[in-house]
Amino acid sequence: MDWKFLLPLAITGFSPILDGLIDGARLTSVQVKTMQSLYSAALIWGDEAVASTETDFDDQALATFKRLCEDTAKEGGHPLPVLAIIE
Repeated sequence: MDWKFLLPLAITGFSPILDGLIDGARLTSVQVKTMQSLYSAALIWGDEAVASTETDFDDQALATFKRLCEDTAKEGGHPLPVLAIIE
């Protein structure tokens, strides 16, 4: 049996669960800095890293991760880095 069809369901299904579990207003300063750092890394290298794969599962996961960071930051009033990517 090919389980690949379950990956998009898992990616989209876990997103609201994680969003509900993570309260942006209650993050510690270390957690906020970690989120900001990971979000920055996703902005800088994420699109390039997922572009070369043969499926779009990682594209979906990256978009979901970015959205989760954005929602969590907004929820807690934490700024996310704004980066101008120079190619």
